[in-house]
Amino acid sequence: MFGHGDLLAATLAREPGAVTVEAAERAVSELEREGGLHAARGLDHGRHWTTDAAIGRESEAIALMHAGQDSGKPIMRCWIAETKLHGGRLNKGQKETVKMVLASEDRVVGVQGYAGTGKTTMPKRLRTLAESRDYRTVGLAPSASAARTLERESGIESETLQQFLARNAGVIEGRGTVKGLRQLRTLFSKTVLVVDESSLASSEQMRGLLKAATTLRVPRVVLVGDEKQLGAVEAGKPFEQFRRAGMQTAVMDEILRQRDMELKEAVRAGLAGEVKTAFEKLGDRIVQTEREEIAEGAVSGPARRGKKLVPRGLTRAEMARASPASTFGSMPVRSAVTAVACTGVGTSTAGHAPSRAEAPAAAPRTLRTVTAEPGGTEQAHKTGQ
Repeated sequence: MFGHGDLLAATLAREPGAVTVEAAERAVSELEREGGLHAARGLDHGRHWTTDAAIGRESEAIALMHAGQDSGKPIMRCWIAETKLHGGRLNKGQKETVKMVLASEDRVVGVQGYAGTGKTTMPKRLRTLAESRDYRTVGLAPSASAARTLERESGIESETLQQFLARNAGVIEGRGTVKGLRQLRTLFSKTVLVVDESSLASSEQMRGLLKAATTLRVPRVVLVGDEKQLGAVEAGKPFEQFRRAGMQTAVMDEILRQRDMELKEAVRAGLAGEVKTAFEKLGDRIVQTEREEIAEGAVSGPARRGKKLVPRGLTRAEMARASPASTFGSMPVRSAVTAVACTGVGTSTAGHAPSRAEAPAAAPRTLRTVTAEPGGTEQAHKTGQ
């Protein structure tokens, strides 16, 4: 998706002086009439456009998700999983999530986990129960740091999503030999793919992942993400689109990261969209500082009362690009502000496609868990060999 102004600027910059603004506007209008450009809907800040290619990627990914619904068998019956989870250290939301993933008959399931709800630690128990049924668990994440975190906290051998897609490019593109495909299907026949931070994956990455999972007959793909998280650098926001299209989803909303009640209340308010209330709850835990102070490392220790709140960035690198900026005195506070600042960020990067490409209406398949406390051309995967 791209803004109208950005499109005009890029057109004019391609051959400076050769095209006027009026001519560029006419060309855009003609492309819209011919179907080459489509207005992206659901945005309230200016005109935006998307293309047939973007719509096609999103539609194919949704179709692949739908094709896997009711196509498999449970890894473990719900009542058995409940018995094994009884008395464990997981909270109610985490337990319900593990049960849904194991008992589902859908290839693709989702886990909507808000900031600080333990969505990275939950897979550890999922892994142990899956292993008790002779299933291996493979972790994927959009970034190397996220993959390392997933592996460290869950014990699931993990790699980046892009590494997995590159290694299985032949499968995705329909290349390879019958023998090679047979070997890969055998390897993945009892595999659970856990994709952490899947809300950061682009439409193209998700299309490739589900194409590979479908071709290899992977029994379970678990997309762990957060709709309110900032989207992918590339186009698309498939995690949110899949939920709207009826992906079976468990919701984890019990806040674990913040133990301070005021911080918990701030996060709850942020998740509910009550941004003003959330920042009021944070109070003097946020301090405004100047760019020079950040660059010199002057901001450290407990937060000091500032002049006003300017929620620009959450890391020092991001804060250094904004002046003035907000600084947070501790990791729990930073996490709380992350939840607040991400509120309202939920529009697909590729925009909402026109009606002909929108996902078919489907009843939400959401498991709500509300708690009191809020030889061929391909090579075998190294994991599990």
